[in-house]
Amino acid sequence: MMETLYSLTQDCKSLLNLAGNAEPEEIEMFNDTLEAVLGQIEVKADGYAAVMSEIEGRANIVAKEIDRLKAIEDRLVATHKRMKDALQNTMIEIGKPEIKTDLHRFKLVNNGGLQPLKITSVVPDEYTKKEVIIKPDTDKIRQAIKDGQELDFARLEERGKHLKID
Repeated sequence: MMETLYSLTQDCKSLLNLAGNAEPEEIEMFNDTLEAVLGQIEVKADGYAAVMSEIEGRANIVAKEIDRLKAIEDRLVATHKRMKDALQNTMIEIGKPEIKTDLHRFKLVNNGGLQPLKITSVVPDEYTKKEVIIKPDTDKIRQAIKDGQELDFARLEERGKHLKID
């Protein structure tokens, strides 16, 4: 049975720690064992790559299906709105604010909420509000630190790493 990547990682770390305290005659044994563990990690990495490729492919298929379904949803929503607008416009044009049928009741009603406001020209200062947004100038802070300044309110962090599989 193949060991897990976690288990292999722990084995490798343990071997490296033990090798530092090994007697000279034990070094060859440690190197052979370490080489075997590293070989298992390489096999495991190839397996990971195969599974990851399969998962990525499935994710791409799902993303395309989401796009396809979103396009269908958009068409259905647009058709619904077009039909509703047509019925509303007809009721307005014929002056009939309410239609009752055996199955439904259609009624034109006023929208709620704040009454729409349209600004038609420059607004005098007395009808404006001033908002000031203060935020850190990260470019300036980053440059100051790179230039050797020690800032007690900020520091540059280590860049992260990512795995590239060719």
